[in-house]
Order: sequence, then structure tokens, then C-alpha cells
Amino acid sequence: MARVNLFHQNRSTLNLVIAALIASLIGGLIRFYFVLQGDFPLNDGGLFLTMIEDLQANHYILPRFTSYNSINIPFAYSPLSFYLAGFLNNWLDWSLVDILRILPALLSTLAIPIFFILCIKILASHEKAILATIAYALLLPAFEWLVMGGGLTRSLANLFSLGALYFTAVTIKSKSIRTTFFSGVLLGLTVLSHQEIAMVTFATTILFYVFLIDDKREWGNLALIWGIAVAIASPYIIAV
Repeated sequence: MARVNLFHQNRSTLNLVIAALIASLIGGLIRFYFVLQGDFPLNDGGLFLTMIEDLQANHYILPRFTSYNSINIPFAYSPLSFYLAGFLNNWLDWSLVDILRILPALLSTLAIPIFFILCIKILASHEKAILATIAYALLLPAFEWLVMGGGLTRSLANLFSLGALYFTAVTIKSKSIRTTFFSGVLLGLTVLSHQEIAMVTFATTILFYVFLIDDKREWGNLALIWGIAVAIASPYIIAV
């Protein structure tokens, strides 16, 4: 009987993995279908390309201003994706235009399986998690702003945000200091990637604790998650 139960459990897990992979594949095809229609980033991205070049020219030390349009816009945008793009450009000789065109779609696709495991963690039904993931993979509002040229920052932040929320949900259920640390680090990386998505993520962690915890003393874990996030983002916060 134990072997039969284990067989069914393994089969169920395999089915979930296959469903997540299929959703990710279809979602990726849809995202890249729009991106590969042209040889230039969708909609926007010129400001970010200039900021990446400014960062490279300043030897990866945050400049005070960006040279975009020569109007001294403060270089205050969350810079992690600019560092990533600059390093990829330097190390792989990958053109910045292609990075702004391809990388957002790739990061948006990688977010699909992370969204799936988050749904598995917070929903009571595997079927609901699969349906939610299919909707996330297929519906335009889930990725429209992520695959544009300017989506470089949003897609990276979205990836970190989903990871932070997953580990927050795990922390609530397991009380693990390790997952608390992971959640804080990923939340900090979200801050370093996109400020608005970071604010939404902070707010969502509060909602998780409001609806998922049983003991009010567990709010201390959320404070620790936030503290780690602030520590991770502090070099950027201080510099700005």
C-alpha cells in the first residue's frame, strides 16, 4: 500500500512538473513571438540604454546624472539590471540593443515556473495552481510591460519579487531562518531592480502575514525579512 501511495504521489508530482513546463514553453513562445517580430526593442528603452552606457563609462560606479538628452536627469533609478546588461555586453560582446530586446522576454519566461511554485505554496488546490499559471503564461497584462525594451528593469524585478513572495510563504509555514534569509535577499534585489515593484512586494508580504499566520509573534519574521532587504539595498539607497 505504501508503494502504491508513493507511486501515485510521484506521478502527481511529475504531472505538475509537466504542466508547469508546458505552460512555461507556451508562455515563452508567446513572449518571444512579439519580441522577435522586429530587430529593435519594443516601444521604449532608449533611456535605459544610455544609462547602461553611462554606467560603463563611469567604470560601474553610479554616476550622479545620466547623459540622456543632456538634461541632467539624476541617476536614481534602481540600477541592478543596468549592471547585468553592462556585464553581459562586456563579457559576451552581446549588443545592448539585443539585450534590451531579448533579455526582458527571457526573464519574463523564467518567471512562469516561479509563479507556479508560488501558487502551489499558497493555494489549496494543485488544479487551481495550474489554471492560475496557464492564465499568467497566456494573458497579455501579465507580460506586456515586461517584454518591452524598458521592461529590462521590470522583468528582473518581477522575477525577484515572485521568488521573495515564495520564500515568504515558505517562511510562514516552516518558520525557517534559512527561508527568511532567502526572502529578505530576494526582496532586497527587487528594490535594486525596480522601486514600484518593490513597493508592491513589500505590501504583498504584509497581506501574506495578515491572512496566513496563526501567531502574531510571527510578525517578527517579517521585520527580519524587511531588515535583510534594506541591508541588501542599502548601498544603492545611500548612494542615491
